[in-house]
Amino acid sequence: MDLLVTMKKIAVLMATYNGEAYLVEMLDSLAAQKNVEFCCYIHDDGSVDGTLDIIQNYIFRYPKIFFLLEDDRVCGSAKENFFYLMEEVEADYYFFADQDDVWLPDKMEKTYAALKELEKRSYDKAPLAAFCDMYVTDQNLNVVYPSFIQSIGRSISHTKYTQIVIDNPAAGCTMCFNRNCRDKALEIFDKNNVEMHDVWCLMVAAVFGRVCGVDEPLSYYRQHEHNEMGASHEGIGQKIQRNMEDAGEGALLLGKEAFRRQKFLLAEEILKLRDVPKKEAQILETFVHPEKQSRFQRILFLKKNEFNRRNHSIWLWLWL
Repeated sequence: MDLLVTMKKIAVLMATYNGEAYLVEMLDSLAAQKNVEFCCYIHDDGSVDGTLDIIQNYIFRYPKIFFLLEDDRVCGSAKENFFYLMEEVEADYYFFADQDDVWLPDKMEKTYAALKELEKRSYDKAPLAAFCDMYVTDQNLNVVYPSFIQSIGRSISHTKYTQIVIDNPAAGCTMCFNRNCRDKALEIFDKNNVEMHDVWCLMVAAVFGRVCGVDEPLSYYRQHEHNEMGASHEGIGQKIQRNMEDAGEGALLLGKEAFRRQKFLLAEEILKLRDVPKKEAQILETFVHPEKQSRFQRILFLKKNEFNRRNHSIWLWLWL
């Protein structure tokens, strides 16, 4: 498919698949965005329900906002679909959008303003990204937790690449990023080495440019049985109980090792990119080779370079 060229500065990228249950509310919330001109580009991944009919209806109603990338491409996952959308759509700024959320009317305006403010404090070619918080809701949009970021035990202030690689604070549907971030993100060598498109784009911005968070919930993050990624709140007692159960079943060490491997692969994928800044390259190279340090040296290295999380970083450093 030929690369699309949008006349709008801002592109919203939406990946859909069998989303008829909640898609209307999401598209309505997009059409209701205030003080921002944009185009929403949608790529459907082979829906067999009424998703495409809904999209065509909104294209008819809002021909200057909604566009469907019509082809036979089946990506197979949300991650691959969003990467495909990034490849096919050109714009100055990008938002990711999920098919089942609802955005508050000022969501795009406030997140875009944060990105533009970051732009003023950065060099011209810097990859930049901003993200916001969300209300966590049930399938009927009843708020069950006032902060998505807090619900997953993370911090909106953790925007350094050493923190993002450990605990990404941003869901893709909260992100806004610039063209430089998109272009750099598309240099990826192996998408299989990154868990999702959102953490990859955020890491690219953090390593090569800057990231900021808007400490305000600006959308409703709907939880239902078909979420590809979700929010789960776990208290200290629940965490201890889960770890004890995992230890009893022999799964604790396997889980820790899978976590380590996932983080190392993400860092290694960043290191494959061109022109990684020298300091960041040295730190990430040391991070992915724990065998080159003693346990004490490792803990000091992780602490000094802020490979930390919102709570209990010392336990992380002990086994990472």
